[in-house]
Amino acid sequence: MNKNIYVQKDVPCKMRDGTILYSDIYTKDNHSQNPVLICRTPYDKTRSTYTQDAKILTSKEYTVIVQDVRGRFKSEGEFIWMWENKYLTGDAEDAYDTIEWASKLNLCNGTVGTWGHSNPSWHTWMMLLSEHPNLKSALSSGMAAKTLDLTRGIFETGRRLEWTYQLASPVRKKLDDKSGPYEQLESIKQWNRVERGKYIWWTPLSTLPKEPFSTLYDPLVKLMKNSHVEMQDFSDVYPKVKVPIMHITGWWDRLIGTVDTFIGLDKQENQIKNYHKLIIGPWGHDNGNLKGNIGPVNYGEEADESYSDLIIKWYDHQFKGKELIFPENKRVKLFILGNNKWEYYSEWPPKNSENEIYYLHSNGDANVKNSNGILNNKLPNQEPPDIYKYDPRDPVMSLMLQNSQTIPMDQRPNHNRDDILLYETEKFTSVTKFIGNPIVKLWASSDAKDTDWVVKLAIVYKDDMPVNLCYEILRAKYRNSYENYDLIPNTNPIEYTIKLRPLGINVLEGQKLRLYIASSDFPNHDRNHNTGKDFWDDCEFKIATQKIYHDANYPSRLILPKIKD
Repeated sequence: MNKNIYVQKDVPCKMRDGTILYSDIYTKDNHSQNPVLICRTPYDKTRSTYTQDAKILTSKEYTVIVQDVRGRFKSEGEFIWMWENKYLTGDAEDAYDTIEWASKLNLCNGTVGTWGHSNPSWHTWMMLLSEHPNLKSALSSGMAAKTLDLTRGIFETGRRLEWTYQLASPVRKKLDDKSGPYEQLESIKQWNRVERGKYIWWTPLSTLPKEPFSTLYDPLVKLMKNSHVEMQDFSDVYPKVKVPIMHITGWWDRLIGTVDTFIGLDKQENQIKNYHKLIIGPWGHDNGNLKGNIGPVNYGEEADESYSDLIIKWYDHQFKGKELIFPENKRVKLFILGNNKWEYYSEWPPKNSENEIYYLHSNGDANVKNSNGILNNKLPNQEPPDIYKYDPRDPVMSLMLQNSQTIPMDQRPNHNRDDILLYETEKFTSVTKFIGNPIVKLWASSDAKDTDWVVKLAIVYKDDMPVNLCYEILRAKYRNSYENYDLIPNTNPIEYTIKLRPLGINVLEGQKLRLYIASSDFPNHDRNHNTGKDFWDDCEFKIATQKIYHDANYPSRLILPKIKD
């Protein structure tokens, strides 16, 4: 008991195949029947982020269950991670059996909801896929709708290697394998102190040693080789959803593809879609730090939220009839950067927008060191292309946290390079609001068989500090299809369409928008070797000559979703 919170540890839950999964159950007493909130996780049910939130939720008259999924920590069975066909992991069946078991507890009033951020929200979607009748509502945060919307078919070297290394820690412990730490937090420290600087540069990746990744080595290599294959896609789950879902993400969340699950549900022909909600704050992926000052700009106290409070507000509304502070007919709550206020909309993306087109211009010297690159509304005439060389042995390093999570960051540390182009607007003379996904139509050529195009949109403050807003990467061979890819046929210009991740901002008077273009973002995404060969098995690196065109025939442009007055 902790402040009148009772915790029943390692309570067994028997699956249909006889496998026992173990849960911790949090209650205020040993007899009250309350709605049950379930979090299924591969990250250890005793991790402090779960125990702290569980106690807070319990204090608000909920019975809270945190369960180790199959094959993880205390639970029996074989663990199959999320980077697999979801119908082969068995998690939907385990989810159904867990809800069935929880519903029959004497501490449950027969109503079940879900909680848990990132991977646990993948398990939320598995609970929705299970279609258990007692699942009455759900909450999903930090979980993209599709794998390829997160990765664009490119291996996430920094994040995925660290994630696998720390995920292997309980496996090492169970096997008495001394090739790495047994505890996840120690694994993360060891990775950052020792292993990261070695393994992210390993070439080829398919020859990584097995020991650091234990039994997850084979799934890791399989994931590398199938980086272009969709592993997740919840599209087939949407028609099965019959309960309201709260979606939560942040403008800098790597998995801001959470918005696409909201969009997917919105396309369904049923009444329940009117009850789904979406919240986007000025946050990254860390649900323990939903604050307005996670980077160089403080967006104010109004941005500060508590993950547990968001869960409570949602389920108090769903299960206890309390008011949810969304105006009538508004389903989307957005924190708009610039004026740093929350605004409410009826849909995502807002319908009252129009395309604002900014064409790229320069006299052939838009290199970030001393750029004369311009963004304006004028169609280009005859302008020379901007040229740079991309060397995969010297990639543009990702400006992000060491764990490869994105946050707002000053972009100037990369301004000393020769392989980044910069185009920017004049200073805005009036407040202008943009909400939605920017699109870049990029006319480009390369003398490589394959290469990458990285575009990043930044806001430039009055003190000339540029801070990233959103970005995207496109591997040239995937420009038309992931399944049937096309190598670059020749050095003629090709128009690439690059849809950036969402943004919501009021650009204020005196501020500017800036577009960066490069060919690498490492280790956020693996380096393109420019050879056209499979990256995981390729030891060769080729320097590519890249040209960005902006003339009357090849008008590269940035298309922004401008909100009408």
